[in-house]
Order: sequence, then C-alpha cells, then structure tokens
Amino acid sequence: MAGDFIFKLRQYGADVDDAMERFLDDEELYKTCLDAFLTDPNFEQLDLAVKANDAQGAFAAGHALKGVAGNLSLKPIYDMLCDQVDELRGGSTDNLEGNYVALMAEVDRLKREVY
Repeated sequence: MAGDFIFKLRQYGADVDDAMERFLDDEELYKTCLDAFLTDPNFEQLDLAVKANDAQGAFAAGHALKGVAGNLSLKPIYDMLCDQVDELRGGSTDNLEGNYVALMAEVDRLKREVY
C-alpha cells in the first residue's frame, strides 16, 4: 500500500523526496498528516470567508492551509495557496470565489488521484 501511495503522490505532483526527508521516511506519519490536512477546519473557515466576501478571514484560513500544504510538499495546492494568499494580503477580494473554486477542485483532484 505504501509504495502505491507514494507513487500516486509523485504522479499527483507532490515533491515526495522533500516530504519524506521532512517526515524522516515515515510514510504512515505522512499519510496521517495528509488525512488531517484534508479535514482541516480551515477549509470550512475559508468557505465561510468566501461566502462573506471577507478578505481578512480568507487570508487567515488560506495562510494556515498554505503552511500545512508546504510542509506536506503538496506543490500544486501550495502554489495555488501562495498566489491566493498574496492577493488577499492586499485586501483584494476580486478573485476570491474563483480562487476558492479552483482550490477545492485541486483538493478534489488530490483525493481522486491519491486515495
């Protein structure tokens, strides 16, 4: 299972070598952390902030998710969150809903391709 999991992560676009170095080659710990990321309450907070057109709330939730995505070396999600957080840092909500929809589509792709 673990070898297949790592293969799927690599195919998805995660920087598996970086992640395994950070997680001391503990694939089970990585998977536990990935599972926690996918159920992180900040996704719900981000959804609520988007619905309220709240740049500050979206920034806080997005910034937290960005940190975890970076630690997990989920490059596609991390890169999206970097761009989104940078836009929100200045208080802009111009692309808030579209960015959120794109992010959640990317999270869904991760789930489909890896799990």
